[in-house]
Amino acid sequence: MTNEKPPHQHQEGYHASSLRYLGYASQLGEIFRYVIGHKMVGHAYSVAIAYVIAETLIKSKQEYKQQKVRNYGRVLFVGMDTFLWHAFASIILPGIVLQRTSSFFYNRLFMVPNPVRGLTVAGLGIMTIPVIVRPIDDFVDGVLDVMLRKFSP
Repeated sequence: MTNEKPPHQHQEGYHASSLRYLGYASQLGEIFRYVIGHKMVGHAYSVAIAYVIAETLIKSKQEYKQQKVRNYGRVLFVGMDTFLWHAFASIILPGIVLQRTSSFFYNRLFMVPNPVRGLTVAGLGIMTIPVIVRPIDDFVDGVLDVMLRKFSP
């Protein structure tokens, strides 16, 4: 792999705008699961998935446009890298960690009345986010470095 940044780290596309916060909708859904209900969590995931797909398409399009000589393999690689990184670092792994964390706290606070219980769990979940972001991002980068990026065209 070259010394350039992985495709998901380039500051173009939606990642450089305030729309990037849509990628965190699934995390908010998991945090507020016991306040908003399970059905709304599914909608939050839909928003996050739509963001990941849009970001993947825009990064692939940018890669295509900047090429002087067409390299479709590189365009596909950028798309795969962007999609996999965002899917795992923004949706799958944080979703698992936050859902399990919220469930743990919810089950431990069984003596607290329900509206307060849900909001307390949400508050604890919000405090969990800064602790998990960097380790998850670094883990996903490490896995992609070993499994995908070493085959970069």
